[in-house]
Amino acid sequence: MSTLHERTPRFSSASALIRHYRAVRARMSRLAPPPILSLPSPAMIAAGNPAPVRGIVEVVPIRPEAEPPNPILDQRRADPRHLCRLSANIERLAIRRMIEAYFTKLREIGLRKRCFVLRRCAAEQFRIPEEGLSGPDQTAPIVRFRQITMAVARRLTGMSLPQIGQAFGGRDHTTVLHASRKYCGLVEDVLAEMYDGQSCPVEVEQ
Repeated sequence: MSTLHERTPRFSSASALIRHYRAVRARMSRLAPPPILSLPSPAMIAAGNPAPVRGIVEVVPIRPEAEPPNPILDQRRADPRHLCRLSANIERLAIRRMIEAYFTKLREIGLRKRCFVLRRCAAEQFRIPEEGLSGPDQTAPIVRFRQITMAVARRLTGMSLPQIGQAFGGRDHTTVLHASRKYCGLVEDVLAEMYDGQSCPVEVEQ
């Protein structure tokens, strides 16, 4: 007699057989959960097939897409004496983002304190402390960021040289004039790249 045959239970009646299989089914229900209906995935809905799939499925949380890393080095907490100058391409990117942020905030708050708004946008996009743009610091990267921002202010805000100098820590109008002359070409190039002289809120020289 085989081992399988020896382990096969023997039942004296039909009722005993029914009780046995009821007990087996009860044990099986505790070991494995019953099949469930899964929710349709966003991909299925987009494909026009929102029908759920039957069966036990593994629930995987949907992770939001990670934002691309910011190529501009964050120096907001760095020692001003150790700030790094940006490369030419990254610098133009920061200027572009500064101008976009400036126009966006102008729509929200109007023309009030527009030079101070621009200064804050510059600090956010250059990723440096805002006080560096209005303070007395004379390290080379800070001076360059400050002069570029003053040149943008001269081009976009319509404020006078003394008003811009006052917004940048009470500097003389000749300082603003020097910064404007030094970086006006760079600012004009970025504006031309952004708007092609057509949709810019200010007139762009071609």
